[in-house]
Amino acid sequence: MASEWICYLDNQEFGPISEQDLMELIREGTVPVNSYIRRPTDTEWTTVDKVFGADVLKRQDFSPQGAVTSTAESRVFTDSPTLVNLPSSAGKEWYWHVAGETFGPGGIEMLTDLCQQGLISPDDFVRIGHAGEWMKAGTLEELFPASASFVDAPGLKSPPPAPPAGVPAASSEKLEDHSAAMLADETKLLQQLLELLQQNPNLSQLASVSTTKSGIPADQQWYCLVSGHEVGPMSIETLVQMVLQGRVFPGDVIRLGTSGEWFPASSVEGLFPKVTPGAPPIASAEAPAPLEESASDKLNNIRNIPESDRVIQGIERLYKASEDAAKELEEKAQKEGTKAEKKVVGSSTSPSASRQAADSIIKNYSQFAITSAERKKAEELANRMTLSEKIAQNKVNLIIGLVVGVAAIALVIYVNAVLSP
Repeated sequence: MASEWICYLDNQEFGPISEQDLMELIREGTVPVNSYIRRPTDTEWTTVDKVFGADVLKRQDFSPQGAVTSTAESRVFTDSPTLVNLPSSAGKEWYWHVAGETFGPGGIEMLTDLCQQGLISPDDFVRIGHAGEWMKAGTLEELFPASASFVDAPGLKSPPPAPPAGVPAASSEKLEDHSAAMLADETKLLQQLLELLQQNPNLSQLASVSTTKSGIPADQQWYCLVSGHEVGPMSIETLVQMVLQGRVFPGDVIRLGTSGEWFPASSVEGLFPKVTPGAPPIASAEAPAPLEESASDKLNNIRNIPESDRVIQGIERLYKASEDAAKELEEKAQKEGTKAEKKVVGSSTSPSASRQAADSIIKNYSQFAITSAERKKAEELANRMTLSEKIAQNKVNLIIGLVVGVAAIALVIYVNAVLSP
């Protein structure tokens, strides 16, 4: 009896069809080589190229979009029948697969935060290490403690997993989830600093600000166009993270609010660091998408900046962009003949209070430094904040000292002249 197969295309199952018909569809390009297939008697899905190997690649003139880009990504995504509790996941590198893209590495703390924020769903896949086995996030108690309802009962047929590639996005909501997951690949240090910023007493009003469904106040929602796709809404902190990661460049356009005007990101003074070219960094093991040559150069330049400098520059650019946006809003309100209370984008406090919060983070940065060299660098950066004031004060003291000295000498000369016979 000839082999029969069931295909998973466009979120639907097709079949069973004979192996001969399947090969014909592969040659025609109707079934890409990274599509999911299974036998009618199986419950686990695998990809075409995993089953047929090089024989399929020789028969089909496939395009880069249809080909599997990495052998690591062609691994079979399986459904775990029971909840799994990994005993020693702390300190290990995790990867996660959302909306057709793989992200990481990151620690278990970062992964847990993403799950709590809804950026990783129980049906998305995660793994430990670059070559680990993919698992559904909902099967891990560390990520979803109360997700038993997402787990299939043993012996029952599991639904087909969402294919990691080859299936187009179903809605704009999935695109937003994908965009948010892209932003998650940030250093743990920067996350700690931003958490400290939110906990600062000067920013306690943030908890009482009414928010929209996205969790961002309506007057603080930013959007940007990246590779022709609109990404947002996002906070100013998230926008700065995208700049730090090299995902937003000066030539991209951004806007504030759903009805705001688009303007170049380069017009926000201080949003992009001025860096000098350095030695090319080590290539990432898994890049989410290929970059153009000019964009790659910019990304390399950003990654060459020491970690402590990147964090400090990111915090400073955040508040600089916030103050600039607040000024633009105030000027626009004045032109329309209305009185608008000055607001700071990304914060509910005044620019001076936000500046104090940033200063506090910079001065406390040493407790997050990994090495003594980084700690020394952080202290130098903190001391630099008041260096110009100290220099100005020293100049004033020097001038006063000179004036007093000259006056004393003149007085002595005058007294000697008067007392001389």
